[in-house]
Amino acid sequence: MFAYESHYCSADRPVNPTALACGWTSSGVRVFDIRDPLHVKEIAYYVPPARPATPLTAWNSPHTMSAVIGVPALSAPSIRDALRRGEFDPAQAQSSRNGLLVSDMSSDMCFSPPEWRGNKLYVTCSDNGFQVIELTNAVYRAPANQETTVG
Repeated sequence: MFAYESHYCSADRPVNPTALACGWTSSGVRVFDIRDPLHVKEIAYYVPPARPATPLTAWNSPHTMSAVIGVPALSAPSIRDALRRGEFDPAQAQSSRNGLLVSDMSSDMCFSPPEWRGNKLYVTCSDNGFQVIELTNAVYRAPANQETTVG
């Protein structure tokens, strides 16, 4: 159901932003230097560990429940269509990273927009909850007029 894409992103200020932080589905939090829009580069990457569980022990985790409910309910029409057209081989979707049904359970899902607080990012992820990620000055220096801008 969820792959490797950004979910919510936030810039470090609304005008002339210098960095963009994104909560990434199945891939933690990624931070980009966007001072030059033609040459964006990733400057930080944090992947919180998944907390392997079963639906009976983690019923309140959207991560765990999406593997049980989301894949069959929301992805079935797309999967069925791709199978019909010969564009999807289910054997290729299996790997050691799959858990429960077919969801990737090797990393946590971070759906919240990161909030900038100086050189720290406040984030919330499905399995690990609230976390604070600190960026070193060598990686990021907060602009004087920093103001989280979600977009």
